[in-house]
Amino acid sequence: MLKILMVDDSKTIIRVLKNVLTRTLGSETVFLEAYNGEEALAVVKKNEDIDIILLDVNMPVMTGDKFLEILRSKSEYNKIKVVMVTTEAEKKTVLKIMKLGANGFIIKPFTPEVLRKSLEPILRRLGVDVS
Repeated sequence: MLKILMVDDSKTIIRVLKNVLTRTLGSETVFLEAYNGEEALAVVKKNEDIDIILLDVNMPVMTGDKFLEILRSKSEYNKIKVVMVTTEAEKKTVLKIMKLGANGFIIKPFTPEVLRKSLEPILRRLGVDVS
């Protein structure tokens, strides 16, 4: 069973992500939600079997890049795949986030097809059939 944490301060984006991924992956997928990096850290500590985190950059309380920096500083979370889902498309920002340890990058707004195609390689590495 796949476990995905969606971290975004927009409930609408979280709803869209969940709807698209439920259609793609089926109802067996477990979805967790957090609305900033601080909440996400608490969720990760309680759910150490998270497979993928879909993470926004610009959020109140704790930004996505700060969350990613903290997450990657703890070796027990290195197996979690992190995909940024953000409006931040500036090359400097993308490079910074990739250096922090993101496994992928999706620019908002996105289509369901872009989301599926972007996650496909990560899902395959996790042994999930996406055909």
